[in-house]
Amino acid sequence: MAEVFMGILKNVLVTVISTVVCQLIWVLLRKIYLDKAWVIYENTLLRKYMVFKIVIDMLISMMSYFCFGFAGIFISIVLKKKYICIVFMILNIVSVIIYEILMEAFANLESYIYKEIKYLKMDKESNPFLGYRAIRLCLDRLDIFKTQLRALLRASAYGNIAIMFPMISSIEELRKAKNVLEECKKELSNENVMYNSKIKTGIMIEIPSAAIIAEDLAKECDFFSIGTNDLIQYTVAVERGNEKISELYTKFHPAVIKLIKSSIDGAHKNGIFCGMCGEAAGDELYIPILIGLGLDEFSMNSNKILKARKIISKLDQKECKKLVEEVIQMNSSNDIENRMKKFIANLEL
Repeated sequence: MAEVFMGILKNVLVTVISTVVCQLIWVLLRKIYLDKAWVIYENTLLRKYMVFKIVIDMLISMMSYFCFGFAGIFISIVLKKKYICIVFMILNIVSVIIYEILMEAFANLESYIYKEIKYLKMDKESNPFLGYRAIRLCLDRLDIFKTQLRALLRASAYGNIAIMFPMISSIEELRKAKNVLEECKKELSNENVMYNSKIKTGIMIEIPSAAIIAEDLAKECDFFSIGTNDLIQYTVAVERGNEKISELYTKFHPAVIKLIKSSIDGAHKNGIFCGMCGEAAGDELYIPILIGLGLDEFSMNSNKILKARKIISKLDQKECKKLVEEVIQMNSSNDIENRMKKFIANLEL
């Protein structure tokens, strides 16, 4: 009986000590991360959120260690296998890592879907896609905007990065954003903080008004990136998540293609490059159109890269330009899509 008691006590001590050690390592790693991130999250509200998240993570991981630890103790005593405790501790570390990954994934997914961040305490809007978001929020909340810009500027001293302003709809918004950026540059210079003074700035073309005046916007930018997901829904007035009218949401709409053409032409007339992010950039039926329009850069999901690369390698730019001249004269989405299906079918893929 005494041996059993001593065995349990020994395992409990090992579990407690290993838990404390793991927690100290965990806190140390978090502290290192926090020290690096603290200077970036200069805004007090964001700092509080970071601290709250770290505390919650520590509590959850502590509970996880104890649960796995005592489960390991019990099973090791029953099976009389000492290594069981070690196995359970390894499983616990893996579970904590998986928890962190899932939490980050869900946080990013939530921000992507709802376009709002709860800790900012934003007011509810009947139509948030047309409301207080992106550059509109940034220009209104300079404390947050300048924090992000300062962080990007400081990071530019250590690598090749560029700054892109989202959801620009007018030249006034672009100029206001660039003025705030210049303020941040002056602040960092006064603080003797290193940054790339020649950092490139561009905009996301995702609103029809920006596509229409692309030539004017390009005069004050270093690059464009066309965001097709939002550009399509704003052009055809269809929320892409609405299943009842999902058939109306199409990248083959003549107006969408003409807006993309306007954006690319506006960029090239002013000597800047134009890229694209969104599902359209990786669509095999759409790639020939984009090549014909002169798109400079494609951004897509990694699982579509090989297929897109293969298609592009088979395309002739002159033929794609002729195809675009033909497509641009069409007035039906269905006709354009069917024409592209025939074109792709004729490629030797």
